[in-house]
Amino acid sequence: MERFLPSENRVRLICAQCGEVAYSNPKILVTTIVAWGHRVLLCRRAGPPAQGLWALPGGFVETGETMEEAAARETLEETGVQLAPHELRLYGVAMLPYLGELYVGFLAAVSGDTGLVSGSECSEVGFFGETDLPWTELAYADIGAYLREYFVERRSGAHVFHYGCIENSRVVSKVYRIADVADDFRWRIPPTSN
Repeated sequence: MERFLPSENRVRLICAQCGEVAYSNPKILVTTIVAWGHRVLLCRRAGPPAQGLWALPGGFVETGETMEEAAARETLEETGVQLAPHELRLYGVAMLPYLGELYVGFLAAVSGDTGLVSGSECSEVGFFGETDLPWTELAYADIGAYLREYFVERRSGAHVFHYGCIENSRVVSKVYRIADVADDFRWRIPPTSN
């Protein structure tokens, strides 16, 4: 049953038997733009939703794994391409509040297309350049916008991070330019003073 909780200033689902709150939090999904030179890896979806259309490798984060591990796992399961989670670069985050989903996008580079295998969720996988990419057969319109930005940024050498919020009636999008990207970025902990 639903009940308004004054302490949280919102309506929550409450278990009728024990009175505990049944939280409904967003699900986290990951995608990866896997580049081989100037080409990107796409998967043709074998089942719904968007059956028969092309998408980036991706899926839900499982409990017990990092987002990078999930992105590498999903890419392997769907395409046969093995990625090292620690080598993935964060590229973008998009929130879909009306679906309760948060998408986190990564970039990866590979040195060849060997080992491509269509996983059980895909009927076909392949690398596509900007001119031969199946733009009219993409599973979702936002994939096309995302990939167009990627290709423009790749050509210009820009290092950016994307943030977006896709709502029912509008899209909020921000691009953050990254001045310098260190290949081996590590969190810097300042020394403690005695």
